[in-house]
Amino acid sequence: MKKIYTNIAVILILMLLLAGCKAVTAPAALDQAATTVATETDEQIPSLTSQADLVATLGNLSYTGLFSDKLVTLIDGTYTYTEVGVPAKPIVRLLDRITATGDLNGDGAEDAVALLEHDTTGTARFVFAVPVLAVASAPAPGLPHLLGDRIQLKSLDVADGKVMVDYLAQGSGDGDCCPTWNVRSIFALQDDTLQEESTEQLGKVSGVDLVGATWRLVDLNDGKEPVLPGAELTLEFTGDQIRGSGGCNNYYAAAATLPDAPQTFSVGPITATEMACPEDIAKQEAIFFARLAKAVLWGYKEGLLEISYEQEDNSAGDLLFEQLPAPVAMTEATTVTEPAATSAMDAIPQADLELYAAASAASMGAINNRLLNDCLETLLPGGRQFPLAEPNYNAKRPLELDAFSAALAGFSSERSRELDALLVGKNILDLQGLMAGGELTAEELVTYYVDRIQHYDVNKLNSVIELNPEALTIAAQLDAERAAGTTWSAAWHPRAAERQYCDRRSDAHHGRRLCVTQLAGRSRCHDCPETARCRRHHPGEGKSLRMGQLHGPMYAEWV
Repeated sequence: MKKIYTNIAVILILMLLLAGCKAVTAPAALDQAATTVATETDEQIPSLTSQADLVATLGNLSYTGLFSDKLVTLIDGTYTYTEVGVPAKPIVRLLDRITATGDLNGDGAEDAVALLEHDTTGTARFVFAVPVLAVASAPAPGLPHLLGDRIQLKSLDVADGKVMVDYLAQGSGDGDCCPTWNVRSIFALQDDTLQEESTEQLGKVSGVDLVGATWRLVDLNDGKEPVLPGAELTLEFTGDQIRGSGGCNNYYAAAATLPDAPQTFSVGPITATEMACPEDIAKQEAIFFARLAKAVLWGYKEGLLEISYEQEDNSAGDLLFEQLPAPVAMTEATTVTEPAATSAMDAIPQADLELYAAASAASMGAINNRLLNDCLETLLPGGRQFPLAEPNYNAKRPLELDAFSAALAGFSSERSRELDALLVGKNILDLQGLMAGGELTAEELVTYYVDRIQHYDVNKLNSVIELNPEALTIAAQLDAERAAGTTWSAAWHPRAAERQYCDRRSDAHHGRRLCVTQLAGRSRCHDCPETARCRRHHPGEGKSLRMGQLHGPMYAEWV
């Protein structure tokens, strides 16, 4: 090559010297030499243009050395085989989320490193690193090197002919299932295989390992629910807090791990801005927040951050995040201008954020202590999940819904949804307005709430102690009174802190009117005008005292 360039230089100089004397025509040999040089200069080293091309190549090669008696030929990244007497089929697959390319042997051609996982019929999952030379032109797999069993891969890089793998591996105190030691191994190509040059333990895994990086969500459930195109959902760890973007709104929340189980993970209430978002982005954001709030574990999976959460059927789902590149370091001469607040989150003073973080951390600390002391089994595979079914109380009776069965049978799911929208955020006065306008009846309101109690409380929340079996009858009576033009709300509207409200009815037997006085937030029931003790059952008359509250002081009447 140097000889050709020298010859061209000499010829060009001669041409320039002769140009002043007469026209010169370049010899044909020169044209041919120049064409040859241009061809050699412009020739590009073959390379794969995308990650998809690389995965397609590595996922359809034949690999030797994994087994002594069989060649492993991957088809679309997978190879299965059978074992005598074993119904399950072991699998060898390409770990296609984590690959690396570079020049391993110094020939200038692009090489690659493929990671293959042998998923046995037992619990073992062996991971091998395989060099693949000239991957873009004539891929030639070398021999595999065993990295370990059930390791968690963090990163894979090729630089200066070396291969560096960061992963979690088993160490002192670990079982085979659960690696907790950060390990870095460095390899170099030798005799068509990767020879280990060094392996170093970098310390036990900790939540601190995640601090300082920004993670971008790539999938909502382990490859089954990819993030919408163009959406940017992020996660950052700042010690005892997480923050980021849900794709539209910014969010933050307290987060913690258990001292003796650093890969456990729990998230406190998520606080987010409330910007208007496109419907599909808002739906995805709500799913992300809901699943992040149910996080229980974190780890690494094929170079991605994996946060496991509990699904409704008690199975585990996985949020998968990729690590974004670190910002480019600035020189001392660089001038930085603080950007103006671009969102409601940015506008919150740092002192307020720190105060919230401290309060949230204290709350999460109490929750974690409770989990550690009382409910640790909920974090273990196969442990009890909550809420539990309704226990056999000796003091709390089961709710009796028989009195409402006919009303519930005629209460449609469509009407329930309509009332959901109609009643949200409404107060007592709003409800009175709806009843006055004919959009709602007291009987329907009772049925609506009993329906909600049946769906959300029975054997779930278990918070309602007792239902009044006469509630529908009372509601129907009030509806009839309203239809006849009699309403009670105006008479009981509060006018002063201390005032007496008397019912409109008189007790026929005693000729007395019953009053209720509210003073400093306390209600006192008495006969008008003399004070008497308020009791649920009037002695000897078999009458009951009905008490209620209509936006303010209580009222009562003998019925």
